[in-house]
Amino acid sequence: MSANGSRGTQSLGRTVLNRLLRLARRSGVYITRDPDSVVYELHLRRMLSAFRINCVLDVGSYKGDFARMLRRIGYIGLIVSFEPITSNFEVLEQVRGDDAEWRTHRLALGSTKGQAPMRVYAGTTFHSFLPPSEYGLSRFPDKMRLERTETVPVERLDNILDELVEGVDDPQIFLKVDTQGYDLEVIRGLGTKTAAISALQIEMAVNPIYQEATNSFAEALSYLQRLGFQVSGLFPVTFNSENKIQVVEFDCLMCRPEKPLEST
Repeated sequence: MSANGSRGTQSLGRTVLNRLLRLARRSGVYITRDPDSVVYELHLRRMLSAFRINCVLDVGSYKGDFARMLRRIGYIGLIVSFEPITSNFEVLEQVRGDDAEWRTHRLALGSTKGQAPMRVYAGTTFHSFLPPSEYGLSRFPDKMRLERTETVPVERLDNILDELVEGVDDPQIFLKVDTQGYDLEVIRGLGTKTAAISALQIEMAVNPIYQEATNSFAEALSYLQRLGFQVSGLFPVTFNSENKIQVVEFDCLMCRPEKPLEST
């Protein structure tokens, strides 16, 4: 068999497998090597349904992993992804393909509009406005090695939110923030429009891996609770060691309890 024929067979095999997995999920059967991800995805799917979410703001999209997961679990509404690093954004545009309900912006979000230098680390998911903490360097010495800086545009969400949801009937917004220690700055950029967010996901750190990180567990939780959000679920992301006992970072899902819920 030729090399092209082999690649074509592999591609067909992956397509068939993906279809079988989608059919299985519709029947409530999940096949995965990571059972923790099943619990998280089921919880997220229930949240999206309960709050009738029709717009997801995917801040810190990287290469579109979160958006692709949303499509995989059945979300069909609008996704708006933000990714400031050029190389990541190019991949994001490719994986978005012809999905008309998935829009992308090469843009960082924060509390101040302008431009800022972003640190590009050896670990491609670690890029941040912030330098690493001593703990971060000790836990991820190879991944947090600085390779260069890249100046990126920064915008406040309250300046562009109306434009982002234009054309969406009765916008019910889910905000996902994964900006490597800069997460609360994104929330602060909502200003008086925080009330427009029905539910959110933010990465919180038990042991911050960046200096001056705004996503420490205690600080972020207290701040978001003061804004009217309550915890819906906590899901470990990284651990202190390979035995997966001590958590370094959580994905924290929160929602507004006063928002009307639909039965699921």
